[in-house]
Amino acid sequence: MTQTLQNMSQLYARLDQIGLPKKFVRDKALPDWWCDEFEQTPSAVTEAALYVSHRLNLNLQSLLEETAQPEFVLTCQPKFYAQSNNPSLKIATALATQIAKLVAQGCPNDYQSICNLSRSEIRQIILQTQNCVNLIGLLDFCWDRGIPVVHYNNYPKTVCKFHGMVAVVANRPVIMISLNHASPARLAFIIAHELGHIYHQHLPEGGLLVDEEISLESIDEEEIAANEFAGELLLGRPDVSYYTPHKFSGNRLASYAKRIAERDSVDAGVVIWNYAWTKKEWAVAQNALKVVEGASKANEIIDRYLQDRLDWERLSDDNQDYLSLMLRLD
Repeated sequence: MTQTLQNMSQLYARLDQIGLPKKFVRDKALPDWWCDEFEQTPSAVTEAALYVSHRLNLNLQSLLEETAQPEFVLTCQPKFYAQSNNPSLKIATALATQIAKLVAQGCPNDYQSICNLSRSEIRQIILQTQNCVNLIGLLDFCWDRGIPVVHYNNYPKTVCKFHGMVAVVANRPVIMISLNHASPARLAFIIAHELGHIYHQHLPEGGLLVDEEISLESIDEEEIAANEFAGELLLGRPDVSYYTPHKFSGNRLASYAKRIAERDSVDAGVVIWNYAWTKKEWAVAQNALKVVEGASKANEIIDRYLQDRLDWERLSDDNQDYLSLMLRLD
């Protein structure tokens, strides 16, 4: 006979064992009216399990059965481009997938496939409204074609995060970014890379692909193809390398990047990152980015687009509250 949970302490302990500590569960999975007093009531465990199951993408039955291990609900085996074997990457994937489901539900535009377009055509579409392919241009393009882009980084502290992910929900790809970097050009590259996976149809059946870390030195064929797609989209050619024998200071690199950006119709921040990857001059690049990008915060730009583009009325009040909480929206 199946034994069911009798108290909240048991539920918290079992969730902690799979990487979801009590504080995270209380802050993120349970409603804001939840309190210690309510936890003593007979219905508390069942009600908590319902909230946790829905909000954290866990199988309800596995939460209620005392001897079962809580299980995340994934519709397919994700395809991981992983640099490590950290099991907590699956936690990040499951939590991000639940966010993707809600965002897909609230996206008002029908999905339009990009596979029938050439790379140069995609670039030209973006250049119709921007002077280069930058973060804003990519966000406009993606949302216009029914491909939501989400920045989500609100995980338990010990969870291994990923750079980028694509989840297909109801036949719609959703791009999830978890890298917490202020540079718009840096996150633009990740979005372009994930678009490359969509364009080349790299997603497995069921549609879930996770880039733990995107590296230009990867020898994986699909990663190489996605990198080349991103390079061509951002810079006009897949093999552009802004290499110079000069050793720049941050200010000089910023001036150089601005000249190249105007000449080639590319984003100055992307030029700086290209230079950094080529020369391994990371500190110089960071100083140059401060000059070119100023106090821009890429995650806030992505958040603003989501707030403006999402049809919030398509979501229940509880889902609206949960999405705002997890994405740290005002």
